[in-house]
Parts: sequence; C-alpha cells; structure tokens
Amino acid sequence: MFKRLFDSLFGNDTKSLISEYENRIKSYETKIQELENGNKKLQQNYEYSLKRIKAKNKKIKKLENWVNELTLGIQANEVDNKTAKNQPVPTPKKKLTQVDFLNKLLMNGQFHECAIAVNKLVQQANPNEYSLEGLIKLADVLTKVYRIKPKDVKGMIGLYSACLGIINLFSKKEAIKDFVTANEKIMNQRILETNDSNLIIYLAAFYFNHYEQKFTVFLTTSINSGITLLEMESSNFIKLLWFSFYIDKVENLLQMTGISILFKKHGHFPEVQLFKLYIEIANGNVKFEASKNIIEKLKVNGTVLNSIEKLKIYQRLTDKLEKPLVRSKAIFSSNEHYSLRKIAFVVKLPMNHKILHDSSNLLVKESIQLAVYSDPFLKTQKGYVVVDVLTDKQTGKTFIPENEIGPLKKKLGSKWPDIRAYEENVPIVKKMTAVSNSSNYFVWPSTELKGGPQYEEKTDFNEESDLKKLGYQITGMTREKRWKVLEVAVKQIGLKKVAYTIAQNVKLRKGQKNGEKKFSFAIGEWEYDLAKLKETYYKNEFSWPSTRVN
Repeated sequence: MFKRLFDSLFGNDTKSLISEYENRIKSYETKIQELENGNKKLQQNYEYSLKRIKAKNKKIKKLENWVNELTLGIQANEVDNKTAKNQPVPTPKKKLTQVDFLNKLLMNGQFHECAIAVNKLVQQANPNEYSLEGLIKLADVLTKVYRIKPKDVKGMIGLYSACLGIINLFSKKEAIKDFVTANEKIMNQRILETNDSNLIIYLAAFYFNHYEQKFTVFLTTSINSGITLLEMESSNFIKLLWFSFYIDKVENLLQMTGISILFKKHGHFPEVQLFKLYIEIANGNVKFEASKNIIEKLKVNGTVLNSIEKLKIYQRLTDKLEKPLVRSKAIFSSNEHYSLRKIAFVVKLPMNHKILHDSSNLLVKESIQLAVYSDPFLKTQKGYVVVDVLTDKQTGKTFIPENEIGPLKKKLGSKWPDIRAYEENVPIVKKMTAVSNSSNYFVWPSTELKGGPQYEEKTDFNEESDLKKLGYQITGMTREKRWKVLEVAVKQIGLKKVAYTIAQNVKLRKGQKNGEKKFSFAIGEWEYDLAKLKETYYKNEFSWPSTRVN
C-alpha cells in the first residue's frame, strides 16, 4: 500500500535521479581510471628521465676522463703519470693523444664536446712543444672540422670558434699556414653559413693580423652577404667599424640594418667616438686641424684593438686625414699637379689570388693619379682620376682589387681607364711608359704584360640566359637576394634548367686559362647556390649536373 503510494507520488523522479547518479558514478570511475593511467605514465616518464640523467652523468664522467687525458697529453707521445714522479714505468699504458682524442669525438659526432676539448687545448698547448708530425696531424683534424657538412650549422659555432683559437695560436707554424692556404675557401664558407657576426669578425681579425689579402676578400664578401649586427659584441662591433674603414667599405657599413642602434649602444667606447669624429671630418662638418688633440687622446684611450690593428688602422687614418683633399672632382686635367704619382695603367688583382708567391707584405696601399681616356680603345687621354691601389714596393707596379673596378667605372661615367688582366705565368718586362708629351708627366718604372691591353673579363651570366633575365647574378647581390631570385626561377623555368645553367657557367669559367684562380669567388658562390638548390629541391628526378672540367 505504502510502496504503491510512494511510486505514484515519486516514482518517475526517483528513477531519473538514480539514473543520473549512476551516470555520475561511472563518470567518476572513468576519471579515476584516467588518473591512475596518468599516474603510471608519469611514473614511467620519471623513470625514463632518471635513466637519461644517469646516462648523461655517465657521459659527462667519461668526457671528464677524456679531458683529463687531454690535459696530461701535452707531448705527442704520452706515458703514465708515474713518469712525472721519476718512477720507472714497466711497459706504460698508451693514452689518447690530443689528436686521437679530437678525432674520436669528431667520428662520434660529438661536436659540442669537441669544442670543449679544443678550448682546453688552446688554454694549455705550447706551440713550441709540437713536433712537425704533431702539427700535421693537428692540421688534419682542423681540415676534417671544416669539411664536415653539418645538419645544424648553429650547433657548430662553438667548435668553429674553438678551432679558430687553435689556428691563431699556431699561426706561425708552417703546417698551419699550409692548412689556411689550402682550406681558406671552405673555412670562409662554413663561417659565413653560421651568419654569426662574432665568429665572422673573429676570422676577419685573424686574417687582418696575418693575411691581409685574405682579410680584404673575406670581409668584403661578409659585408656584401649582409652581417647580422644586432647581436654583435661591443669589441667585434668596434673591429667591424675600423676593418670596414681599412678596406674603404664605410659607406656599405653605414647602410646596414641596425647600425644606428649599435652606435648608440656602444657610443661610449673611445674607438667608436673616434670613428664618428672621422665621419664628421670626412663630411666636412668638423675641421681636422682643430681635432688633432682629440684624435690622439681617443687613440690612446682605446683598448679594444690590439697593437698590430692599431698600428695599421691608425696609420691609414692619419694618411686619409692628412692627405690633400684632391677628390672634390673625379677627373683632373694634366695641368693640375699633385704629389701623387701619375700612372698609365693598373693591373686587376683577382679576388682570392696569391700575389708574388705569398709576399703580400711587398704590396702597400697608395693613392695615385690614373690616366683616363675618352674611348674604349684608349687612344685619346682625357686627364687623370685619383685611385687607391696596391703597389709593389720593389717594382712600383700597381694593382687594383677586382671588387673596386665597378665603382671606379661608375665614377668615370663615359670615360675609360686602362685596366689590364693579371696573368701569373706571363713574362714581364720592366720599362718606362709614357702617355703624355708633358714634361711634368713621369711614370714610375713598372712592369707590363706582354701582348698589350687585356680588358677585364665578366664573371656573370650571358645576357640571353633566362636565369639572368630573372635578375640572377653574382655581382652586387647577397646570397639571400640571389636565393629569392632562384626560388622564383625554379617555379618559372624549372629546377633542371636552373641547375644546368649555373653548372654550365661554372664549367665555362673553370675551362678558361687560370679560370679557377681568376674566377674563384664567383665559382665558389655559384657552387654554393647549386648545393643549396640540390639540398632544397632535388628529388632524383634527373641527373644532377657536374661542375667538373675533364
């Protein structure tokens, strides 16, 4: 009776309520199960992380042992610690030498650890204690480092930097000099690929102190490629300023993104203040005579540049500031007489070219008056233009760097200079050269290539090339700008045509007499673009072109 009454009053509501609570209970049970599963997963993750930590600690311990062995391995042939205590050693256990140690790390792909070991070596090594055999082995390790094509370029910055430390430390040793000469191109490429401004300036400073011609080539390429400035350390920013000044690239530098921010950030350094003062004097806003005392004070107070850098850079600064301002107009008549030498022609100095069998110290920078003509056949002389050249101190022969020819021609407009090609194996004959009947004209005893004038050869594509029509060229373009053109070209004319066009151009240049030397910079840039195209787009759908010349 009571149950029927209860069901009639609450039956439906009760059933709904019970059903609702049953569903809630099931939901809670599901959540509990999920939490339990999650807890198991957390436990598994914890155990996995613990194993990784233990493995890492084991790896660190192993590395410490290796570093200890490296620390003890000052000599090429090592013995047990007992030797240090003057105790007899029965059949000493052979330990890892520095080179064995570094080779092992490289083979294992442990580049970070290798960087640590190389830095340790820089701290402890004494170049005078290394045998010729040991130096050759060390150079072999350095070669391997820079010839490895890394998957993670940024991950190699530490190792590249450490190896530059070794190269700098052993810079006077013949084995390391040979390494630099043989691997200059690949080393420059690897350093530039990192786009690390501090590393780039590190290499530029090394070249500046030891190989001035290599310095000019590398820094010019770096500036043209576009250095990332914003993360640059103050000391490297200062070096970049003055290095650019040294190779007359100040205008290029001042146009770079972020330069004004760095001037504000590092403006308190004496070297930066001196650079700003030089710009003001060069622009005619400040009188040089009134600034001499300030200039000397800023030179003395600067601490970033080393003694070699100060000597070379400040001498160039003095020359520029004290030289008569004869550049207010481009071309001078033969009646305007200055203290600068008058020269009939200059010889093009190819980028990357070794002049005078590594005797680059025989070349000095000089301002001259170069004869200019009204026609490309050089028949009618029309005066002179002031040009900065490199002069052979022994012969008086003058060279103009290849990268400065374009700006000179732009400056001359419709007039023509006599620029001749450099050929290593052509016999040279010393003689006097006259280009004017004026009694005031005197040409320094110089050397002239047999066979008459030879005009500079182009290193860019044929005007009819589809790739050229799309805007692709080496001259005046950074790698980033060229890559944007190549991305468009691949879409419009296809990867195969792009690749074969570039490869054919490389082979044409290599096939010319001394072509690999004459066009080494352009060839290197084309081969860089080819490699990037292959890595980015190539899917084995056709045979990739070779740049070898049989």
